[in-house]
Amino acid sequence: MRAALGSGFEWNIPYMLIKTAADIQLWHEYPCMLKPADSQGQRGVFRLDSLTDFYRYYDTSLKFSRRKELIVEKFIDGPEISVNAYVKDHQFIFMQTTDRISFPGYPSGIIKKHQIPSVRTTPALERYIRDLMEQVIQTLDIANGPVYFQLKLSNNVPMLIEVTPRLDGCHLWRLIKYHTGVDLLAITFHHLIANKVPFQLLVANHPRPYRLEFFSEKPGAAVNRNQYTYPPALFLEWYYPAGETVQPINGYMEKIGYYIAEDN
Repeated sequence: MRAALGSGFEWNIPYMLIKTAADIQLWHEYPCMLKPADSQGQRGVFRLDSLTDFYRYYDTSLKFSRRKELIVEKFIDGPEISVNAYVKDHQFIFMQTTDRISFPGYPSGIIKKHQIPSVRTTPALERYIRDLMEQVIQTLDIANGPVYFQLKLSNNVPMLIEVTPRLDGCHLWRLIKYHTGVDLLAITFHHLIANKVPFQLLVANHPRPYRLEFFSEKPGAAVNRNQYTYPPALFLEWYYPAGETVQPINGYMEKIGYYIAEDN
């Protein structure tokens, strides 16, 4: 993704591919992020504050790469936002921004909850983000279907963390459905099967705020549902039965379920 967008893309993050440990000698900007070149789910991701940190985490991060390559990226500080969009014939026909709130103290943006509508953006910033997104889908040739963007706002300038031609991994299609009435999952299948997209995708946001919040636990713990409190839920799902041991995925804080509720 980074290479395809190129250094001329102003929202790209400076990065370098690490094929051997010696390659790090060409990188001189700290703090930075270390991550596997071909993994997912925040596995093997570490913040590096010095060259010493690189050698401390190198072997661990490498375990999560299938082709045994890593990436270092400039560290971007700032609030996170997610954008779920839908594309038809290389044109956006739907775009919804949500605020992405991560757990503090972890290096790789471990998700805690999403809020809709975004309070971190403005109409002007939303237009700016749409310009960014349009350049991305043209460059990457994303012609049809759902597209997910993850961004960080650095001094109110969006920097691209991730883009992928699919629905996101946090059930945001369901949160968006409550907020707007648009069912991106159903629309995706309808488009795939019937090759048609309903024009009512372009809708105004419902003024009522909602949140999607995860129940999270450290790996190795036994699931105790009774320890969690939450408001009356519009939707509730547990990933684990009560008493089952939480398995390691990112190794820090694992999702064991989630709920959607109206936000106050």
